Amino acid sequence: ATVQLRRARTCRSASATTPCPAEEVDVAVIGAGPAGTLLANLLAEQHGRKVCLIDAQASKPWPNNYGVWQEEWDALAAKLEMEELQSCLDTRWAV
Repeated sequence: ATVQLRRARTCRSASATTPCPAEEVDVAVIGAGPAGTLLANLLAEQHGRKVCLIDAQASKPWPNNYGVWQEEWDALAAKLEMEELQSCLDTRWAV
């Protein structure tokens, strides 16, 4: 099982813009965010597919953008006896 990560690129000629030639793969996954990376790995590891993971900004770090319900976070903090978990939340929105 193989996953390749490639920066998206095109080859330009005088008449047109065409994709650069590449080796043959079973699946191309566009976007190397959390979902794309997971999908590529699952296809390769669990289904034996040769996958090319394509992202125009492959070397750029992915920012954390998680969300959580306040009640669930409070319950987790109480269960783990870790009130300091409250400091992990940057923004709270009223529902």
